[in-house]
Amino acid sequence: MAVGRKKGCEKTGGRKPGSENKATKELKEFIVQLCQDNKEDVSEAFQNLEDKDKVKYYMDMMQFVVPKVQAIQLDMKDAERAFFVTKPLHDLDVPIDNSSGQDTGADGS
Repeated sequence: MAVGRKKGCEKTGGRKPGSENKATKELKEFIVQLCQDNKEDVSEAFQNLEDKDKVKYYMDMMQFVVPKVQAIQLDMKDAERAFFVTKPLHDLDVPIDNSSGQDTGADGS
């Protein structure tokens, strides 16, 4: 059985946090160079595609330029809190102290 580090001991070895993986960096540089060297050929091939294939290609390429939007989950308690916080007070039927000259409710009385 392997023995791990004791709790509280600092991490030793390995890449530093945030440092770039050398293989990934080299692959990215290769792909960028390949794209730059062949952009005219790719552009010409794109022009020869049928319209439906142009749309598919365009959508496939967009994922490398435009960040994807992710769905989020919202539980009802959070939704109720968000609704309450964003709903203007004058839209709620809650009387407000009029001594400061503020509106007293939705009907303006």
